[in-house]
Amino acid sequence: MLQIDGSSGGGSVIRLALALSSITGKEFSVTNIRASRPNPGLAMQHLMAVNAFARISNAKVVGNTKGSRELTFSPGTIQKNKLFIDVQTAGSLSLIIEALLPWFVATKQPLDLELIGGTNVPWSPPVDTLQLVLFPLLYKYGTFTATIGRRGFYPKGKGQVRFSYRPGEQIPYRAIRLTKKQELHHVKGILITTEKDLRFATAIHSALSQVHETSDLETLQVTAASEGTQLILLAYYGDDTGYDPFRPMILSADCLLEKNPEQTTQETIARFKTLLSSAACVDEQTADQLLPYLGLFGGELITTELTNHLTIACELLSLFLEIDISAQQGKILVKEGFIEKEAKKQPL
Repeated sequence: MLQIDGSSGGGSVIRLALALSSITGKEFSVTNIRASRPNPGLAMQHLMAVNAFARISNAKVVGNTKGSRELTFSPGTIQKNKLFIDVQTAGSLSLIIEALLPWFVATKQPLDLELIGGTNVPWSPPVDTLQLVLFPLLYKYGTFTATIGRRGFYPKGKGQVRFSYRPGEQIPYRAIRLTKKQELHHVKGILITTEKDLRFATAIHSALSQVHETSDLETLQVTAASEGTQLILLAYYGDDTGYDPFRPMILSADCLLEKNPEQTTQETIARFKTLLSSAACVDEQTADQLLPYLGLFGGELITTELTNHLTIACELLSLFLEIDISAQQGKILVKEGFIEKEAKKQPL
């Protein structure tokens, strides 16, 4: 049984360990869960992810209670591929989808989820960026769809999302390659808000036009159990013929406009401009989401810097998948992914 110290990471340690354990069949035990956080132990969204894995595969779990600081997980195999999950809080739905998805991609199994909880909440990517950024980058592995039926902002949540995954036909899977910056073709902003006064829209559109001459802003006025406003910034790259969905490169930044919305907007746009002027082909948030697939299928990517999240993820990938990962500054390289490595072990 693999032993993991969860004191230096957040819920991402649990989510990634669950996926890798289910893929490899390796048991694990994690202690000191989220020990460095103000509210240590399993929060509801982490607990829901644990229980989702257990429900799908009849895995054996010890410590799956709210606030638990220790967890032992013995994985099973996929028994069902349709699941309803109600987080009962504003816990992030995107993080639950992220946790489950590598397992189904690795095993080429379809997945259907209906989820209730937070769609646009602090400390997690909005569900929108899964559909707009992550899924296009994973196109070679199948068809991914996340449909938001109702928005869920903090603190009440109650958002509704339907997610589906259908495996692709390509065998073998191709490696991820995001190391060469292409030409910036278009910049887009999306403002999602429950407010009727869209006073920020004009200023945001003006700022985006200064980032790139071809830019636009889409505003979505929504209803939700709690009020909220989310800003998402997207940059589309391509060759001299334009953005190519079969060679996608998309950089993004996002923020929730809660306190000091004008200042938060300015800071996010400044961060976005810095990202675009860097050598990064993947933003930090998306790099974190792509790492499991890099470990599975091999390849390389260049992001802005090696964050604590990315460092811990690399360590877990190396531990569970027994692969070599080179991570220096913002470049992460996996020469031979787990899928290819396992295929070589099969007898002719």
